[in-house]
Amino acid sequence: CLRYTAPMSDQRIVIEPDPVIEEFTKDIDRTLLRANLKLTPEQRRNAEAAIEEAQYAEFQAELTRAETALENKQFKTALELAAAIRKRDPKNEAAVRIRVSALSQTKRKREALAEADKFIEANGATALLAAQRGYLRRDFRNMRGALEDFNAALKSTALTSEQRHNISRAIEETKRSASQPAAQ
Repeated sequence: CLRYTAPMSDQRIVIEPDPVIEEFTKDIDRTLLRANLKLTPEQRRNAEAAIEEAQYAEFQAELTRAETALENKQFKTALELAAAIRKRDPKNEAAVRIRVSALSQTKRKREALAEADKFIEANGATALLAAQRGYLRRDFRNMRGALEDFNAALKSTALTSEQRHNISRAIEETKRSASQPAAQ
């Protein structure tokens, strides 16, 4: 607990330690603060950039672990990892696509569609998420919605030729299915 006495003209003002501030700063390692203050502004910027780069690499590794879990049909793990990613970055569409895939593959398609709808409503969608939602909508016989999503996805220039082919085929199948009565 430190006391600070500030000179003011010929009087002295004593500033007593604030117990709230003391409580919040008791576990701070002041050696790191002192070391940081000894750095030049350029050295600080370089250190901050290195930290950001390391955090990004860690984040990408988490995303890769979630994708790998999905590929290995470890759906619970994929869902948990993708949820953790979304918690840190709510606008991460890759994590949403992983969750939608895992939910779909575990026969939780209504949850998958709801998650896709919620994300798209708040953030928009890339071609991949739009197509993914299109397949779900088609499963629920929302042919108009499915066609809207598939056509929106096809407008993207980021699709591979294989993805473009698959979505075009999905459009044809959806149109064919829409012209037939629903199964009883």
